[in-house]
Amino acid sequence: MAEALHISSPDMLTCSICLEVLNEPVCIPCGHNYCMFCINKYWETSKRFSCPQCREIFPSKPKLSKNITVANIVEELKKSRHSFPTSQMEDDLPEAECDLCIGKKLRAVKFCVICQVYLCGPHIQHHKTDRARRRHKLVKLSRNRQNTMCSKHQKRLNLFCLTDQTCVCQWCATTEHKMHVIMELERARVEKQIQLGTALCQIRRETQDLKKKLKKMQENSEAVQFLAEKEMGNCKDSFKELIEATEKTQQKVIDQIKEQKNINVWKADRIMRQMKEELEEVNKREAELNQLLETHDNIQFLQKFQLLNISSQETKDFSITIDDNFSFEDLWLEVSSLKERLDELSKGKFRRPSEKAPEAPTSNVPSPIPSPRDALLPSPEAPISNVPAPIPSPRDALLPYAHSVTLDPNTANKNLYLFEGNREVTCINMRRIVPAHPARFDNVFQVLCSDGLFGSRFYWEVERCGQGAVIGVTYVDIDRKGKDASCIIGRNDRSWSLFCSDSFCSVYHNDQEVILNAAPSHRIGVYLDWPAKCLSFYSISQQTSLLYRFKTNFTGPLYPAFSLYPDSRVRIVQLDSPFC
Repeated sequence: MAEALHISSPDMLTCSICLEVLNEPVCIPCGHNYCMFCINKYWETSKRFSCPQCREIFPSKPKLSKNITVANIVEELKKSRHSFPTSQMEDDLPEAECDLCIGKKLRAVKFCVICQVYLCGPHIQHHKTDRARRRHKLVKLSRNRQNTMCSKHQKRLNLFCLTDQTCVCQWCATTEHKMHVIMELERARVEKQIQLGTALCQIRRETQDLKKKLKKMQENSEAVQFLAEKEMGNCKDSFKELIEATEKTQQKVIDQIKEQKNINVWKADRIMRQMKEELEEVNKREAELNQLLETHDNIQFLQKFQLLNISSQETKDFSITIDDNFSFEDLWLEVSSLKERLDELSKGKFRRPSEKAPEAPTSNVPSPIPSPRDALLPSPEAPISNVPAPIPSPRDALLPYAHSVTLDPNTANKNLYLFEGNREVTCINMRRIVPAHPARFDNVFQVLCSDGLFGSRFYWEVERCGQGAVIGVTYVDIDRKGKDASCIIGRNDRSWSLFCSDSFCSVYHNDQEVILNAAPSHRIGVYLDWPAKCLSFYSISQQTSLLYRFKTNFTGPLYPAFSLYPDSRVRIVQLDSPFC
């Protein structure tokens, strides 16, 4: 049993502060063991009561009691270490001669602190039996004898000068270091070991944080690679479909042009045949008239003249009418527009589809769709002007559904301060003194709006500044008294949110994150289309663009919600205010 303790106990019975075998071991509430002196010294220096290993924080200083089981194991370990043969112990001692031996000097085993001499085995027994010297302090030899001796007084270094941070002998302590702070080596070592243990704990915490950041960075890198591969596949498929559609359209247009050609050529051939027949009739009438003119008998001339119809006949219309059911001009406009878009794509100028106007509410009466040719022609009622008509922006289509929302102070966390008639909120590192309320968020910096939105279309805008803010909507039954995912908007199936900072944008729902490839904006528009079952987030600036759109089936009223980072601010915008 002693051999087993000797093998396994160094790792199990070592104090993580002083890195030595436990001395007066005590157990703290988290289950870890330390030396009583080490843990008390650690709490004095750290000024808070926490475990150096697991970092669990205690509200007050725990009551320390000796761990009898661990103390007994340590005693057994010490006994097992002292049970080695004397020859083996002597082999581990440094090379030093006994100062009291006469003639052949034996190997020294211990050092007398009071007499300042090295002692062999027999002289140690003599030291212990001598009444005047038996109380002297005997210590084991150091492996480096030169480093243990004072170079000036040739005395053993048995003290530590805290002022100069150096080991000194008894004579140095009474002379050069007389006015300095002096302590025993054992106590100085314990304090240095406590400092070393604290530094090691800090290094371990930094190592853990770096490992977490490295893991997160690796996950982000893998996600970027996955998304890039997916987008490249989608791009290839899209361009393949585009090429196939272009080839089909090309063949269809060529077939229609051939059809138009055949129809018009047939019309021209028919009209030319008619014109030839008409020409023959005209030549025949001309010959008859010429023959009449050559008649010399007046009676015969007048009789034949009455039988002829010389009045002017109506000229037939021999013009070629081309079927205009297929507009070539419209086709060339569409092809030209497509070519411009492809040129922009080849130059890296991507126009997001979200730059188009949002879908307008549907009605039973369809409106006529103008052709590209009609869009280029001026209206007959409107005068022609050199100034082009303004193109409506997506925000103009959203403003008819503007809805005024205000914050509910009963839901605001104690670190959130409301201003401007409950239309502005900021997060400060100082808790307010407010009465308890069942609707208040206790552990997360969140606040809800007063009214739920249901059954119609709603639009509102917010401005944000600072480290970052989360903007979203949630059902009213979101948890308020915890700090896990069930309380955070976007991290559960009861809420949807957009996170936005000066360098990053992403959306959350049911703790699923989608990173947005969009430039962050300080003004965000939120459009809730209840009939269409969609929630849209817009970046509002000089050019409005869609950031993301959720499509889902809402089951109850939705409350606008905000979550703020420290030193951040969110303001609900009056929709008649200008862009910022």
